[in-house]
Amino acid sequence: MILTKIQVNELGQMMREHIACILRMNAVRLKLGWTAEFTAGQIISCCDRMVKHLDCTLDFPKNVQRELIQNPQFAPWLARLMALAGKTANSGPEGPRSDWDNLAQRLDELLEACWAGGKTITAYSENDVLFATEQLDLTSAARLTYLESFAPIELDDGTRTQILMNLSACGTVPVALDEGRRALLKEPFVGSRYLFATADFEDIWTLFQFCPALAGIARILHQNGINEHLTLTDYQYFAEDGTEYQRLLALVLQRLSADAASRFLYHWRENNCAPSELQRMERRTRAADTEKLGAALVSYTGYVNLIYGKKFWLIGRMSGW
Repeated sequence: MILTKIQVNELGQMMREHIACILRMNAVRLKLGWTAEFTAGQIISCCDRMVKHLDCTLDFPKNVQRELIQNPQFAPWLARLMALAGKTANSGPEGPRSDWDNLAQRLDELLEACWAGGKTITAYSENDVLFATEQLDLTSAARLTYLESFAPIELDDGTRTQILMNLSACGTVPVALDEGRRALLKEPFVGSRYLFATADFEDIWTLFQFCPALAGIARILHQNGINEHLTLTDYQYFAEDGTEYQRLLALVLQRLSADAASRFLYHWRENNCAPSELQRMERRTRAADTEKLGAALVSYTGYVNLIYGKKFWLIGRMSGW
């Protein structure tokens, strides 16, 4: 095939544009691989924005580079974020660069969460994003939930601290939360219950809506400082008569020490949280010596003897019943 003069000129022009694009990319430290995904015009426009707003001697992570190319608002937004971060940079010649490296990594992860959630990072204020990235106990997904659902709301310091603690303790939480779900994430018991660490937040919310007494059970366990491993399946079982479970558990827990109550819940769960055993335990705790109850609950055998005292003579000799 013989190329015409016009085709040769077009090819030469394309090569010159490609070379010019590569030179511009090298100057601002953009990865050359972006030429396979974005047009030369998009990349050169990105380079112009970077030169105008950013320190191009810095190495920007992959996701940050992508956002710089695809989002025209990101370069000036990022410049403001970096200026805010610089105000709190560590002293010393290596401090600011070290701080930027840490921030860049967390920002890179947050961008990925934004794309997965269909959100644009420049929709959030630079102050809020900086605050979210400084919460080292949060995953990038939890940071996005905070930005989307809580950052726009006026919160006192105590409530904000509780929300952050709860977000770090939860498993999967939706990005956008309505008022009811936000209220649940303000509850102190969320951060201390095994349930929220192991089950999907949306599944818990749905169950609590079906049976509000279950939130009361979680609250009672938290308020009494009880360590337990009750799962979503256990709470689903409680939902069959949540009010009665809540009533009986409250009575049992107020009569036992936190350690004894934790041991009781452990053995009770071993027996699939049988309601009859909870009823028996409530009766046992009415007039029993709490120290003897605690001693009996040290082992599973002691628990069985305590619950079914009429069938096991050993507990009668131990307790004097």
